[in-house]
Amino acid sequence: NVRMPNGLKPAPEADRLTLIRRATFDLTGLPPTPEEIESFVNDIEMDAYKRLIERLLETPHYGEQWGRHWLDVVRYADSGGFANDFERPNAWRYRDYVIRSFNEDKPYDQFIREQVAGDEIDPNSTENKIAVGFLRMGPWEQTGMAVARVTRQFFLDDVTDSVGQVFLAHALQCARCHDHKFDPIPTRDYYSMQAVFANTQFAEVDAAFQPGENKDGFGIHKKYHQLRNNENKRMLGDLPKERVTPNDFGRERLGRKWSTLFSWGLDRYRPIAFTVYNGKTRFQKNVATRQQKPASDLGTKTTPEKTAILTGGDLFSPADPVEPGALSVVGLKTDIPREVNGRRTALARWITHKDNPLTARVMVNRVWQYHFGRGLVGNPNNFGATGKKPTHPELLDWLASEFMAKGWSVKQLHRLIMISDTYRRVSTYPTPERLAKLDSEGNSYAVFRPRRLVAEELRDAMLSVTGELNRKPGGIPARPDMNLEAALQPRMIMGTFAPSYVPDTKPDQRNRRSVYALKL
Repeated sequence: NVRMPNGLKPAPEADRLTLIRRATFDLTGLPPTPEEIESFVNDIEMDAYKRLIERLLETPHYGEQWGRHWLDVVRYADSGGFANDFERPNAWRYRDYVIRSFNEDKPYDQFIREQVAGDEIDPNSTENKIAVGFLRMGPWEQTGMAVARVTRQFFLDDVTDSVGQVFLAHALQCARCHDHKFDPIPTRDYYSMQAVFANTQFAEVDAAFQPGENKDGFGIHKKYHQLRNNENKRMLGDLPKERVTPNDFGRERLGRKWSTLFSWGLDRYRPIAFTVYNGKTRFQKNVATRQQKPASDLGTKTTPEKTAILTGGDLFSPADPVEPGALSVVGLKTDIPREVNGRRTALARWITHKDNPLTARVMVNRVWQYHFGRGLVGNPNNFGATGKKPTHPELLDWLASEFMAKGWSVKQLHRLIMISDTYRRVSTYPTPERLAKLDSEGNSYAVFRPRRLVAEELRDAMLSVTGELNRKPGGIPARPDMNLEAALQPRMIMGTFAPSYVPDTKPDQRNRRSVYALKL
């Protein structure tokens, strides 16, 4: 519990109705049902609140809520962004992996290792192939008009900074062009960490569907997709080969783009993992097809790609070469090999080492933030000098120690926080003027400051209370109903327009939980 300033007393505990609503929204993102409220309010047993927390942690909706938080942090999307915004047909399998991991209470250190180096740790594991899709979640595209080396460097910069912010709460991009101006992170450290990923390549590989993966709707969606594809082929085949009119020319151009979209779209129903592998950098000639993993490239025979400090961050101005490494300021030995295989595994072990002072604190701060509306450290992605200092450093240290001591269990961390007096307080203070005078910024946690529901929670709550929410977990992205004006808003893509947004063909699929909605 948080210490009170002199002269300030904590507010009393909230009533049962407030507690069940607060806990249910926090852990599941949904409102409690009238039956659940009545049962809890009338439960006279002393352990009623603890049993409520246990029930909520065991519901599959817990993973959907906290998986959504994680997906926001790791920049999850079903498309690649930039000018073309190409869809990623199989990214949904990474989304479902994250949700499963939270529901299973997978130890957080294992969760990190699987996402950074799962393919190295167990190359035959479908789960691990899907998990390392984390490394590909950033915005990326390669087109015939782009310089392949430049887009490759975009990926390396993105993944270096993302690993730094997501797991270590340090924005490393400042060290790309020069030594960090405020934190002890030299440019050499930035490129040493980037060297870990120098041989990390993209691939969409076969990965059998696992028990429990939701394949509902595959049949009807695939059939609908195939019918539209066939109609598009017929239209292209009927176009004249000579004396082409401007209208025919436009139809042909649009038809070719639809052919590419249909080709990618059909991959959504195939057992493919959006993943990475270790190998030689190859620049894909046809950007409109799957990126295949070369059968002959096993990684072990591949020559490690050379990494050098880029003067001013300029790809074409390499300076001193660097070896793979991590942040020297942490003072923790890395043992990252020089050969291709094992680099990411070594980095993942360095990140999750019990003596790494950042990893556990960063995750504890994120969990605290989602419960209380703000973290003990103000910027959850930046623990550096330009972020905010922790308001309660001793509490952060203690929670991080308990987190690791309890096997890196996120669910155990929820229990620790939610059973505390701090979490269970009312949201109004008996003498608000006194509270404002002694604690204007709310750092004492004398009351529980209400947090705003986010858009996903509001939508899911409305569907839930009206009985329209489709609670089926997982599967291909849903396309909810949208305001027609927004759905038909033209979206420029490389000098032309993207296809209009089309809601799901099956009405019940439009009312899936927001975490399953198509993210563009």
